[in-house]
Amino acid sequence: MKTFLNFFTGIALTTSLLLATTSCDRFDNIQPEPKPQGQARVGDFGFANSGFDPALFAQKIEAQLTGKVPGFGYRIIINGQPYTKGVNGGGKSRFMIDAPERNYTSGVRQDIGSCSKLMTALLVIKVLERNSLSIEEKVWKYCPSYFKPSADFKKVTFRDLLAHTSGVIKHGNHPDTKGQLADMQDCYENGIYDATDINTIVNGPLPGKYLATKPFGQYAYSNAGYGVCRVALPYLVAIKENPELLQTLKNAEGNYDQINLAVATAFRSLLRTEVFLPAGLTWHNYIDLKAWGSPINELTKYYNPSSPQPPTSDDDDWEPASNIVNPNLAGSNNGNSFLASGSGGLYMNADEVAQVVAAMRANKIVKYEIVELMKLGDGKGNQMGFDNGTAGKHGTYYHKNGSGSGGNAVLLDFDGAGVNVQVAITTNKKGTDVSNTYIWTKLFDESWR
Repeated sequence: MKTFLNFFTGIALTTSLLLATTSCDRFDNIQPEPKPQGQARVGDFGFANSGFDPALFAQKIEAQLTGKVPGFGYRIIINGQPYTKGVNGGGKSRFMIDAPERNYTSGVRQDIGSCSKLMTALLVIKVLERNSLSIEEKVWKYCPSYFKPSADFKKVTFRDLLAHTSGVIKHGNHPDTKGQLADMQDCYENGIYDATDINTIVNGPLPGKYLATKPFGQYAYSNAGYGVCRVALPYLVAIKENPELLQTLKNAEGNYDQINLAVATAFRSLLRTEVFLPAGLTWHNYIDLKAWGSPINELTKYYNPSSPQPPTSDDDDWEPASNIVNPNLAGSNNGNSFLASGSGGLYMNADEVAQVVAAMRANKIVKYEIVELMKLGDGKGNQMGFDNGTAGKHGTYYHKNGSGSGGNAVLLDFDGAGVNVQVAITTNKKGTDVSNTYIWTKLFDESWR
């Protein structure tokens, strides 16, 4: 019997939703974050040319970020084994102005932003494969029964959503929901962008109403596409695998708040059981799309100066706001992306993110030939779950960047002949070197002896 099959079985809707949401709320304030795992390793790591030096790479990561961001954490995994150097991080996740002051390590969690898309892509592909469906499966069949998918939307496949070639329009008719179910209904019902003139969308009929994208079949990065996955996956599982879940969803459709919550709850549960559990994450059943895992007064703060301070005649080191680290400026809190999940918002640490990527490489989540398909994409460079592949000295290095509530994150899979290295880096500040994957490509290539 499938892991998710009996999630809602025999439970009334309101009871199941309360259990699904309040269990994590109770956990939030009592569970300390796990300490970084693994021991420092030496030797050739089983590489064919025995040349990669993880200690040197760790040193370069730290040198690249120290002093440029409030705090950062990172995890390197080589051939499935975590490499540890000290606390695998530096700086502060909370400055003294937001006391208690707290150091940033690889075990500190924060919003990883669009790095969440890789997790969503893995989930989509795993569920499709399990049900003998291809990534060319049409999406329109999987939605609440009151959705009325348009003729244009009916040509959209799961591959289109994952590769950002769907042309799906995020209409933004519901500013208070910010990407929740009502906006996803617009994606299904009001078609896809299939016009030749982008001004048709940008300037009319209601300026500012739409988020412009490109026509169906052309690459245009879309959070809305991954938001649609959040809606489609629970219904796909319900229709193909779980009549009890289907009935629960249908019962909730008469009340918007209930169906909005039911879809989000089911999607989060799928992520936990189908991606995080097989990846071996210790706290797989608690990973959430809001801050969790520490007492509320110890959660990560985000530090983003809103404007630059003017330079003075004796201030040769002045930098624009995006590079200023000001320990006297109070930080901001994490957002809550639970009801608008799919495209971003997972609250994880570098240890956990790197472990998922390593598990992906080790065939623990989906077959690795499917991972290769995700990396190669549609043959035009449109990867699924990844942003791009960068050619390095030792192979092709695939990455996904994330910009969340107030920080940056990146996950990297260094892939080549005899090369099996995964890296995750997080920092509690936007506009940083963490998002520059060309830097990590260069530093990785410089870390061979």
